[in-house]
Amino acid sequence: MTRRIMVRKSFCCSVFVAVIALVTQACSSGLDNAAATGADKAVVDVSAYENASQAAMKPVTTWPGPTQGPRARPGVKVMWIACGFAAEGCKGPAEAAEIAANALGWNLRVVDGQLDPRIQNRAISEAVDQDYDAIILSAVSVEAVAGAVQRARGAGIVVGSWDGGNEPSPTGVSFEVDQPIAEQGVNLANYMIWQSGGQARAYLTEAPEFNVVREWIRGARETLQACKTCEIVREDKFTAAEASTRVPSLMVSALRENPKINTVIGAYDASMLSALPSIRGAGFDSVRVGGFNGIAPWLQLIRNGQANATSAVPIKWGAWAAFDNVNRLLSGQDIVEQHVPTRLITTDNIADIPQQGQWEGDIDYMSEYRRIWLGS
Repeated sequence: MTRRIMVRKSFCCSVFVAVIALVTQACSSGLDNAAATGADKAVVDVSAYENASQAAMKPVTTWPGPTQGPRARPGVKVMWIACGFAAEGCKGPAEAAEIAANALGWNLRVVDGQLDPRIQNRAISEAVDQDYDAIILSAVSVEAVAGAVQRARGAGIVVGSWDGGNEPSPTGVSFEVDQPIAEQGVNLANYMIWQSGGQARAYLTEAPEFNVVREWIRGARETLQACKTCEIVREDKFTAAEASTRVPSLMVSALRENPKINTVIGAYDASMLSALPSIRGAGFDSVRVGGFNGIAPWLQLIRNGQANATSAVPIKWGAWAAFDNVNRLLSGQDIVEQHVPTRLITTDNIADIPQQGQWEGDIDYMSEYRRIWLGS
Protein backbone atom coordinates (compact mmCIF):
# COMPACT_ATOMS: atom_id res chain seq x y z
CA MET A 1 0.00 0.00 0.00
CA THR A 2 2.81 2.39 0.85
CA ARG A 3 4.52 1.66 -2.44
CA ARG A 4 1.36 2.55 -4.38
CA ILE A 5 1.16 5.93 -2.68
CA MET A 6 4.80 6.64 -3.49
CA VAL A 7 4.16 5.91 -7.17
CA ARG A 8 1.27 8.34 -7.14
CA LYS A 9 3.48 11.06 -5.65
CA SER A 10 6.15 10.46 -8.28
CA PHE A 11 3.57 10.90 -11.03
CA CYS A 12 2.27 14.13 -9.47
CA CYS A 13 5.81 15.45 -9.20
CA SER A 14 6.39 14.68 -12.88
CA VAL A 15 3.30 16.66 -13.85
CA PHE A 16 4.39 19.45 -11.52
CA VAL A 17 7.84 19.67 -13.12
CA ALA A 18 6.36 19.54 -16.63
CA VAL A 19 3.98 22.41 -15.97
CA ILE A 20 6.74 24.57 -14.50
CA ALA A 21 9.00 23.79 -17.46
CA LEU A 22 6.27 24.79 -19.91
CA VAL A 23 5.48 28.12 -18.31
CA THR A 24 9.16 28.90 -17.64
CA GLN A 25 9.82 28.66 -21.36
CA ALA A 26 7.05 31.17 -22.07
CA CYS A 27 8.19 33.59 -19.37
CA SER A 28 11.87 33.39 -20.38
CA SER A 29 11.00 33.93 -24.03
CA GLY A 30 9.12 37.12 -23.25
CA LEU A 31 12.02 38.46 -21.18
CA ASP A 32 14.60 37.71 -23.86
CA ASN A 33 12.48 39.39 -26.53
CA ALA A 34 12.16 42.52 -24.42
CA ALA A 35 15.91 42.67 -23.86
CA ALA A 36 16.60 42.24 -27.56
CA THR A 37 14.41 45.21 -28.47
CA GLY A 38 15.83 47.38 -25.69
CA ALA A 39 12.45 47.77 -23.99
CA ASP A 40 12.51 49.19 -20.48
CA LYS A 41 9.85 46.77 -19.31
CA ALA A 42 9.65 43.11 -20.28
CA VAL A 43 6.73 42.18 -22.50
CA VAL A 44 5.94 38.68 -21.35
CA ASP A 45 4.17 36.02 -23.35
CA VAL A 46 1.74 34.68 -20.74
CA SER A 47 -0.13 32.37 -23.12
CA ALA A 48 1.23 29.25 -21.42
CA TYR A 49 0.03 30.52 -18.04
CA GLU A 50 -3.34 31.37 -19.53
CA ASN A 51 -3.69 27.96 -21.17
CA ALA A 52 -2.71 26.17 -17.96
CA SER A 53 -5.18 28.28 -15.97
CA GLN A 54 -8.02 27.70 -18.41
CA ALA A 55 -7.42 23.94 -18.22
CA ALA A 56 -7.37 24.05 -14.40
CA MET A 57 -10.68 25.92 -14.37
CA LYS A 58 -12.51 23.21 -16.31
CA PRO A 59 -14.74 20.74 -14.44
CA VAL A 60 -13.98 17.03 -14.11
CA THR A 61 -17.22 15.46 -15.36
CA THR A 62 -16.12 11.83 -15.80
CA TRP A 63 -15.94 9.73 -12.63
CA PRO A 64 -12.20 9.35 -11.84
CA GLY A 65 -12.55 7.18 -8.74
CA PRO A 66 -12.87 3.43 -8.14
CA THR A 67 -15.61 1.46 -9.89
CA GLN A 68 -15.39 -1.75 -7.87
CA GLY A 69 -14.85 -2.66 -4.26
CA PRO A 70 -16.12 -4.64 -1.28
CA ARG A 71 -19.61 -4.34 0.13
CA ALA A 72 -19.94 -2.33 3.31
CA ARG A 73 -18.47 -4.28 6.21
CA PRO A 74 -21.07 -4.50 9.00
CA GLY A 75 -20.66 -3.38 12.60
CA VAL A 76 -17.70 -1.05 12.16
CA LYS A 77 -16.89 1.47 14.88
CA VAL A 78 -14.98 4.50 13.56
CA MET A 79 -13.77 7.81 14.98
CA TRP A 80 -13.41 10.91 12.80
CA ILE A 81 -10.99 13.49 14.23
CA ALA A 82 -11.34 16.90 12.58
CA CYS A 83 -8.55 19.44 12.80
CA GLY A 84 -10.94 21.99 14.31
CA PHE A 85 -14.50 23.11 13.65
CA ALA A 86 -13.46 26.77 13.83
CA ALA A 87 -12.22 26.31 10.24
CA GLU A 88 -14.83 25.41 7.63
CA GLY A 89 -12.23 23.33 5.81
CA CYS A 90 -12.26 21.08 8.89
CA LYS A 91 -15.97 21.19 9.69
CA GLY A 92 -17.24 20.40 6.18
CA PRO A 93 -15.55 16.99 5.90
CA ALA A 94 -16.85 16.08 9.38
CA GLU A 95 -20.39 16.74 8.17
CA ALA A 96 -19.71 14.56 5.13
CA ALA A 97 -18.30 11.83 7.38
CA GLU A 98 -21.64 11.49 9.15
CA ILE A 99 -23.46 10.97 5.86
CA ALA A 100 -20.86 8.49 4.60
CA ALA A 101 -20.92 6.49 7.85
CA ASN A 102 -24.70 6.33 7.66
CA ALA A 103 -24.47 5.04 4.08
CA LEU A 104 -22.13 2.29 5.26
CA GLY A 105 -24.22 1.50 8.36
CA TRP A 106 -21.29 2.28 10.65
CA ASN A 107 -21.17 3.62 14.19
CA LEU A 108 -19.39 6.99 14.00
CA ARG A 109 -18.05 9.38 16.61
CA VAL A 110 -16.92 12.81 15.37
CA VAL A 111 -14.37 14.74 17.44
CA ASP A 112 -13.67 18.45 17.12
CA GLY A 113 -9.88 18.59 17.41
CA GLN A 114 -10.09 22.33 18.16
CA LEU A 115 -6.77 22.87 16.33
CA ASP A 116 -5.14 21.47 19.47
CA PRO A 117 -2.83 18.43 19.28
CA ARG A 118 -3.54 17.67 22.96
CA ILE A 119 -7.23 17.12 22.22
CA GLN A 120 -6.43 15.15 19.07
CA ASN A 121 -4.00 12.89 20.94
CA ARG A 122 -6.52 12.34 23.72
CA ALA A 123 -9.19 11.33 21.19
CA ILE A 124 -6.88 8.78 19.56
CA SER A 125 -6.08 7.27 22.95
CA GLU A 126 -9.79 7.00 23.74
CA ALA A 127 -10.35 5.22 20.43
CA VAL A 128 -7.69 2.67 21.38
CA ASP A 129 -9.09 2.16 24.88
CA GLN A 130 -12.65 1.81 23.54
CA ASP A 131 -11.76 -0.75 20.84
CA TYR A 132 -12.54 1.28 17.74
CA ASP A 133 -11.96 -0.44 14.41
CA ALA A 134 -10.73 2.66 12.61
CA ILE A 135 -9.70 6.27 13.09
CA ILE A 136 -9.74 8.87 10.31
CA LEU A 137 -7.69 12.04 10.75
CA SER A 138 -8.93 15.09 8.85
CA ALA A 139 -6.30 17.77 8.08
CA VAL A 140 -4.21 16.62 11.03
CA SER A 141 -0.46 16.32 10.52
CA VAL A 142 0.64 12.98 11.94
CA GLU A 143 3.77 14.52 13.44
CA ALA A 144 1.55 16.24 16.02
CA VAL A 145 -0.03 12.95 17.13
CA ALA A 146 2.76 10.49 16.34
CA GLY A 147 2.84 8.65 19.65
CA ALA A 148 -0.92 8.13 19.84
CA VAL A 149 -1.08 6.98 16.22
CA GLN A 150 1.73 4.50 16.80
CA ARG A 151 -0.19 3.08 19.75
CA ALA A 152 -3.35 2.80 17.65
CA ARG A 153 -1.52 1.00 14.86
CA GLY A 154 0.03 -1.35 17.40
CA ALA A 155 -3.49 -2.17 18.60
CA GLY A 156 -4.48 -3.17 15.07
CA ILE A 157 -6.60 -0.09 14.37
CA VAL A 158 -6.76 1.26 10.82
CA VAL A 159 -5.68 4.92 10.88
CA GLY A 160 -6.67 6.75 7.72
CA SER A 161 -5.94 10.31 6.73
CA TRP A 162 -7.65 12.84 4.50
CA ASP A 163 -6.22 16.26 3.63
CA GLY A 164 -3.31 15.72 5.97
CA GLY A 165 -0.48 15.27 3.50
CA ASN A 166 0.81 12.39 5.64
CA GLU A 167 3.17 9.66 4.50
CA PRO A 168 1.87 6.12 5.20
CA SER A 169 4.13 3.93 7.32
CA PRO A 170 3.85 0.89 9.64
CA THR A 171 3.75 3.17 12.69
CA GLY A 172 2.05 6.16 11.08
CA VAL A 173 -1.14 6.42 9.06
CA SER A 174 -2.36 3.37 7.16
CA PHE A 175 -3.11 5.53 4.13
CA GLU A 176 -3.46 9.09 2.91
CA VAL A 177 -6.25 9.71 0.40
CA ASP A 178 -4.56 10.88 -2.77
CA GLN A 179 -5.14 14.36 -4.13
CA PRO A 180 -3.02 16.63 -6.37
CA ILE A 181 -1.62 18.77 -3.55
CA ALA A 182 1.32 20.61 -5.13
CA GLU A 183 -0.66 21.01 -8.35
CA GLN A 184 -3.12 23.22 -6.47
CA GLY A 185 -0.33 25.66 -5.68
CA VAL A 186 0.92 25.57 -9.26
CA ASN A 187 -2.56 26.31 -10.57
CA LEU A 188 -3.08 29.33 -8.34
CA ALA A 189 0.36 30.76 -9.15
CA ASN A 190 -0.20 30.24 -12.88
CA TYR A 191 -3.44 32.19 -12.66
CA MET A 192 -1.85 35.06 -10.74
CA ILE A 193 1.05 35.26 -13.21
CA TRP A 194 -1.38 35.30 -16.13
CA GLN A 195 -3.57 37.97 -14.58
CA SER A 196 -0.54 40.15 -13.78
CA GLY A 197 0.74 39.95 -17.33
CA GLY A 198 3.78 38.04 -16.15
CA GLN A 199 4.63 40.73 -13.59
CA ALA A 200 3.51 39.07 -10.36
CA ARG A 201 5.00 40.64 -7.23
CA ALA A 202 3.88 38.09 -4.69
CA TYR A 203 3.32 37.88 -0.97
CA LEU A 204 2.98 34.29 0.32
CA THR A 205 1.69 33.20 3.71
CA GLU A 206 2.02 29.74 5.20
CA ALA A 207 0.68 27.80 8.19
CA PRO A 208 3.43 25.17 8.64
CA GLU A 209 1.42 23.09 11.13
CA PHE A 210 -0.49 21.73 8.10
CA ASN A 211 1.45 19.50 5.71
CA VAL A 212 -0.91 20.24 2.82
CA VAL A 213 -0.48 24.00 3.27
CA ARG A 214 3.28 23.63 3.05
CA GLU A 215 2.86 21.69 -0.21
CA TRP A 216 0.37 24.19 -1.66
CA ILE A 217 2.74 27.05 -0.97
CA ARG A 218 5.73 25.10 -2.23
CA GLY A 219 3.94 24.56 -5.54
CA ALA A 220 3.09 28.26 -5.78
CA ARG A 221 6.58 29.34 -4.72
CA GLU A 222 8.40 27.18 -7.26
CA THR A 223 6.09 28.30 -10.05
CA LEU A 224 6.68 31.97 -9.23
CA GLN A 225 10.43 31.39 -8.94
CA ALA A 226 10.44 29.79 -12.38
CA CYS A 227 8.93 32.96 -13.87
CA LYS A 228 11.94 35.21 -14.54
CA THR A 229 9.83 38.37 -14.70
CA CYS A 230 8.05 37.65 -11.40
CA GLU A 231 9.22 38.19 -7.85
CA ILE A 232 8.36 36.83 -4.42
CA VAL A 233 8.52 40.00 -2.36
CA ARG A 234 7.77 38.59 1.07
CA GLU A 235 6.75 35.43 2.91
CA ASP A 236 5.24 35.09 6.39
CA LYS A 237 4.19 32.20 8.63
CA PHE A 238 1.46 31.97 11.24
CA THR A 239 -0.48 29.38 13.23
CA ALA A 240 -4.13 28.52 12.68
CA ALA A 241 -4.99 30.06 16.05
CA GLU A 242 -3.70 33.41 14.75
CA ALA A 243 -5.84 33.49 11.59
CA SER A 244 -8.43 35.92 12.96
CA THR A 245 -6.13 37.84 15.31
CA ARG A 246 -2.58 38.36 14.03
CA VAL A 247 -2.99 37.68 10.31
CA PRO A 248 -5.11 40.75 9.32
CA SER A 249 -2.63 43.26 10.76
CA LEU A 250 0.32 41.18 9.54
CA MET A 251 -0.91 41.31 5.95
CA VAL A 252 -1.80 45.00 5.96
CA SER A 253 1.64 45.82 7.38
CA ALA A 254 3.31 43.69 4.72
CA LEU A 255 1.45 45.51 1.94
CA ARG A 256 2.23 48.94 3.39
CA GLU A 257 5.91 48.11 3.78
CA ASN A 258 6.11 46.63 0.26
CA PRO A 259 3.93 48.76 -2.05
CA LYS A 260 5.01 46.85 -5.16
CA ILE A 261 3.15 43.71 -3.98
CA ASN A 262 0.28 43.06 -6.41
CA THR A 263 -0.46 39.42 -5.54
CA VAL A 264 -1.33 37.73 -2.24
CA ILE A 265 -1.46 33.94 -1.99
CA GLY A 266 -2.93 33.01 1.38
CA ALA A 267 -2.22 29.78 3.22
CA TYR A 268 -5.86 28.65 2.97
CA ASP A 269 -9.23 30.32 2.45
CA ALA A 270 -10.35 30.33 6.09
CA SER A 271 -7.13 32.05 7.17
CA MET A 272 -8.00 34.94 4.85
CA LEU A 273 -11.59 35.58 5.93
CA SER A 274 -10.61 38.16 8.54
CA ALA A 275 -7.62 39.47 6.60
CA LEU A 276 -9.37 40.27 3.32
CA PRO A 277 -11.68 43.00 4.70
CA SER A 278 -8.63 44.56 6.35
CA ILE A 279 -6.70 44.47 3.07
CA ARG A 280 -9.52 46.09 1.11
CA GLY A 281 -10.32 48.51 3.92
CA ALA A 282 -6.70 49.70 3.91
CA GLY A 283 -7.10 50.72 0.26
CA PHE A 284 -5.35 47.81 -1.43
CA ASP A 285 -8.18 47.28 -3.92
CA SER A 286 -6.02 46.34 -6.91
CA VAL A 287 -4.05 43.60 -5.14
CA ARG A 288 -5.12 40.15 -6.34
CA VAL A 289 -5.87 37.75 -3.48
CA GLY A 290 -6.22 33.97 -3.68
CA GLY A 291 -6.37 31.01 -1.33
CA PHE A 292 -6.96 27.27 -1.13
CA ASN A 293 -9.90 24.95 -0.29
CA GLY A 294 -13.01 26.37 -1.98
CA ILE A 295 -15.01 26.99 1.21
CA ALA A 296 -18.40 28.70 0.98
CA PRO A 297 -17.51 32.12 2.46
CA TRP A 298 -14.51 32.51 0.17
CA LEU A 299 -16.54 31.51 -2.88
CA GLN A 300 -19.01 34.24 -1.97
CA LEU A 301 -16.17 36.75 -1.73
CA ILE A 302 -15.12 35.76 -5.24
CA ARG A 303 -18.71 36.28 -6.43
CA ASN A 304 -18.74 39.70 -4.81
CA GLY A 305 -15.48 40.67 -6.48
CA GLN A 306 -13.56 40.98 -3.20
CA ALA A 307 -11.40 37.87 -3.70
CA ASN A 308 -9.93 36.67 -6.98
CA ALA A 309 -9.43 32.92 -6.79
CA THR A 310 -9.21 29.71 -4.82
CA SER A 311 -7.46 26.49 -5.76
CA ALA A 312 -10.10 24.08 -4.54
CA VAL A 313 -10.45 20.42 -3.73
CA PRO A 314 -13.83 18.82 -2.90
CA ILE A 315 -13.13 18.23 0.77
CA LYS A 316 -16.42 16.40 1.40
CA TRP A 317 -15.71 14.05 -1.49
CA GLY A 318 -12.36 13.31 0.15
CA ALA A 319 -14.15 12.26 3.33
CA TRP A 320 -16.15 9.66 1.42
CA ALA A 321 -12.96 8.47 -0.27
CA ALA A 322 -11.38 7.96 3.15
CA PHE A 323 -14.30 5.79 4.28
CA ASP A 324 -14.02 3.76 1.08
CA ASN A 325 -10.36 3.00 1.77
CA VAL A 326 -11.12 2.08 5.39
CA ASN A 327 -13.80 -0.33 4.18
CA ARG A 328 -11.31 -1.93 1.80
CA LEU A 329 -8.67 -2.46 4.50
CA LEU A 330 -11.18 -3.85 7.01
CA SER A 331 -12.39 -6.22 4.27
CA GLY A 332 -8.87 -7.53 3.69
CA GLN A 333 -8.30 -5.63 0.44
CA ASP A 334 -5.73 -3.06 -0.62
CA ILE A 335 -6.57 0.60 -0.79
CA VAL A 336 -6.95 2.18 -4.22
CA GLU A 337 -6.17 5.57 -5.67
CA GLN A 338 -9.28 7.68 -5.28
CA HIS A 339 -8.26 10.46 -7.71
CA VAL A 340 -9.99 13.24 -5.79
CA PRO A 341 -9.77 16.13 -8.27
CA THR A 342 -8.93 19.81 -7.98
CA ARG A 343 -10.43 22.82 -9.73
CA LEU A 344 -9.24 26.39 -9.98
CA ILE A 345 -12.18 28.67 -9.16
CA THR A 346 -11.84 32.33 -10.12
CA THR A 347 -13.85 35.38 -11.05
CA ASP A 348 -13.82 33.90 -14.58
CA ASN A 349 -15.74 30.70 -13.77
CA ILE A 350 -17.45 31.39 -10.42
CA ALA A 351 -20.81 31.58 -12.22
CA ASP A 352 -20.49 27.82 -12.91
CA ILE A 353 -20.20 26.97 -9.19
CA PRO A 354 -23.38 26.29 -7.16
CA GLN A 355 -24.43 29.23 -5.01
CA GLN A 356 -24.74 27.34 -1.74
CA GLY A 357 -22.07 25.62 0.30
CA GLN A 358 -18.54 24.49 -0.41
CA TRP A 359 -17.45 23.29 -3.81
CA GLU A 360 -18.02 19.52 -3.75
CA GLY A 361 -16.82 18.60 -7.20
CA ASP A 362 -18.82 18.37 -10.39
CA ILE A 363 -19.89 14.70 -10.12
CA ASP A 364 -22.38 12.87 -7.90
CA TYR A 365 -19.63 11.08 -5.96
CA MET A 366 -22.03 9.89 -3.24
CA SER A 367 -23.97 7.72 -5.70
CA GLU A 368 -20.73 6.20 -6.99
CA TYR A 369 -19.61 5.15 -3.50
CA ARG A 370 -23.06 3.96 -2.45
CA ARG A 371 -23.18 1.73 -5.52
CA ILE A 372 -19.87 0.11 -4.53
CA TRP A 373 -20.84 -0.32 -0.89
CA LEU A 374 -24.18 -1.88 -1.81
CA GLY A 375 -22.38 -4.37 -4.03
CA SER A 376 -24.26 -3.31 -7.14
